[in-house]
Amino acid sequence: MTFKISQERLKELAKIEAEIGCDVEAGLNLGTHAGEYLASVKNYVDRDSLLTVLNEGLSQLLSPEDIEAIANELQIHTETLVTEKLQATKSA
Repeated sequence: MTFKISQERLKELAKIEAEIGCDVEAGLNLGTHAGEYLASVKNYVDRDSLLTVLNEGLSQLLSPEDIEAIANELQIHTETLVTEKLQATKSA
């Protein structure tokens, strides 16, 4: 679905919004939870792809359970690193 409005209509809608003193938002609004959302590795890493890569490289050496454990630890470690980076950026 494509949503298109003209510049003229956009200005008209912005004027109406300003006149009534409200802030209309469309789409994903995470507010105070934005950091949590951004830190969630699920937003960056496709688990199926990760498991495919790990299985291709390690399936002859490790069990499926071991590979699953590696994937879990990698995702946890990645979330920790992203969270630390976001917190460092926020406090800078």
